[in-house]
Amino acid sequence: MNTFNTQSTPEDILYRYWGFRTFRDFQQGPVRDLCAGRDVLAILPTGGGKTVCYQVPGLYRGGLCLVISPLIALMKDQIEGLRSKGIRCDAVTAEGGPRDAERALENAAVGALQFLYVSPERLKSEAFLARLDRMPIQTVAIDEAHCISQWGHDFRPAYRDLATLRSHKPHAVWGAFTATATAEVFDDIAVQLQLKSPAKHRSNMRRPNLHYGVCASRDAAATLIESAMKASGTGLVYVGTRIAAERWADRLKRAGISAEAYHAGLDGKLKADRQRRWIAGELRVMACTSAFGMGIDKPDVRWVYHAHIPADLESYVQEAGRAGRDGLPSECILFPDAALVKETEERIEQRFPSESFVRSVYQGLANAGRVAVGDHPDEAMRFSPQAWAQEKGVSGRAVHAALALLAAAQFIEVRERTEHPAGTWVQLATQAQCAAWIEERAWGWELLDRLRRSPQALSGVAFDPTAWAQQHHRPVQEVIGWMERWDRMGIGEWKPAASGLRIRWLMPRMAAERLALPKSIYSERQAHLQSKWQAMKDYIEAPACRATFLDAYFGTLHENGPCGTCDRCACQEWNGAEWARNNIPDEGVDGHELMERIPPLMRDCGIQALRTLREEGLLYSQGSRVFLTR
Repeated sequence: MNTFNTQSTPEDILYRYWGFRTFRDFQQGPVRDLCAGRDVLAILPTGGGKTVCYQVPGLYRGGLCLVISPLIALMKDQIEGLRSKGIRCDAVTAEGGPRDAERALENAAVGALQFLYVSPERLKSEAFLARLDRMPIQTVAIDEAHCISQWGHDFRPAYRDLATLRSHKPHAVWGAFTATATAEVFDDIAVQLQLKSPAKHRSNMRRPNLHYGVCASRDAAATLIESAMKASGTGLVYVGTRIAAERWADRLKRAGISAEAYHAGLDGKLKADRQRRWIAGELRVMACTSAFGMGIDKPDVRWVYHAHIPADLESYVQEAGRAGRDGLPSECILFPDAALVKETEERIEQRFPSESFVRSVYQGLANAGRVAVGDHPDEAMRFSPQAWAQEKGVSGRAVHAALALLAAAQFIEVRERTEHPAGTWVQLATQAQCAAWIEERAWGWELLDRLRRSPQALSGVAFDPTAWAQQHHRPVQEVIGWMERWDRMGIGEWKPAASGLRIRWLMPRMAAERLALPKSIYSERQAHLQSKWQAMKDYIEAPACRATFLDAYFGTLHENGPCGTCDRCACQEWNGAEWARNNIPDEGVDGHELMERIPPLMRDCGIQALRTLREEGLLYSQGSRVFLTR
């Protein structure tokens, strides 16, 4: 039975907790329908206030709002925001331990929470299922709902099991939300979630303040650096790998720009510190992978540059959409070159190793876990893809791709191991140096004292940070931080073991030679992702308005036509002859200097205009100098 908040209207709740009197135009429909008890399917723009569309109805309907989200960063940001408003909420994530999960689930079951955030994978845990029927769930919100569609850009198999919740909570109302989905994916979401005659809301994808562009040049990296130096305000440089993030941060620093790298391989405290400094404006630029940006509320990002090419337009629009959330003009520029195109194409190909290779990985799992044909183990097994790849002399990335395909086909379930890895400690400093450190009672001195007294201190001490942290009531991440700092200082060498994965068999093991991947997971999806990549390349080469191209791709044609602000529209409005008259004096100008006077985003257009002027006899060159015909 529903327990609606009869004392307040949705507008009352919005004003009480968010301080706004009215909803934005695109928020009104989803909020109205969810509050009325109707299932909702909505595509709303990145940074447009999507969360309010289920948080307000969650409070209005009362009971518990179950929010299913794929990313811990999104959960943490939303929980922090809700708690700051005095709203009771919690999350069950891989970052928390079993005790944290038990506490959150029990609080949800006894009615002590208004919002519970979980990942789709956690919905199948015994702890969750044991309490599900007691949870007073009135509202179910699915964030990043495109993940349920195999035709989406970020398919996650665990999303396919969400519809089973309906049998437990038939009276709950469901809302599915995403920022990026084609018409095909939009319809597939409703089918997969078994939404009941949902109200469909599709906000216009176009944000007029975002100025899109593609800046192709012979040296894309140099042009990006030049653009960043000339740009004003805070920005993001998106890259494809952790190594690229570090390299780009270094390049930006050497150009005199305040910048740091952000990627999943950084220590948690370091990531939090860099994020805080960037949001506060202490850092001007973050060179980052896609791990950065989700759920981060910084409205005044003036530009987002891409030093790599995303594999699909959905990913690109989502990342570019982190610019200009305050509604002010902002740039979203791609800097492609042939090497980046090839790199992305190879990355797509690597997602689909041969089926024979997938079978060999499947056999490798069986061998590692000693799982015979027909067996269906209850317990999860540990597996290190990198170690197996090294043993077999194959690509570690290919092994991960094979595991992802096996998981998508639901032969196995793959999870990161949440426990911190054990490792080996080798003392490098002398006993006297260690003793001096310990005398100062600096951080971690008790641990260092124990390690240096070990008979194996100089050859290698096996050490488990988790066990030591629990015994001495210290945060495990803090203990690992000590080990890493001592390693950097030369006090010792810390060699953590690869943490690997936890693999659970979802169906009885079969003979590897009989294993066949469904076409929908392998060949059809491969062809689908290739078509998305082709659309990305078509966008780069688009001869007309880029915003109009995106409107057509996402099926949200804009009634106002060309945007008038992208590089293609700007070029059409650019008067090359007038610009040349203003920038080429009577005595001429060095050609290289003339090129630098053209804004980077307009350079292709400017070069073409100068060529036209030369062909028409209005411009000529002598040596390296360029003159106008007077």
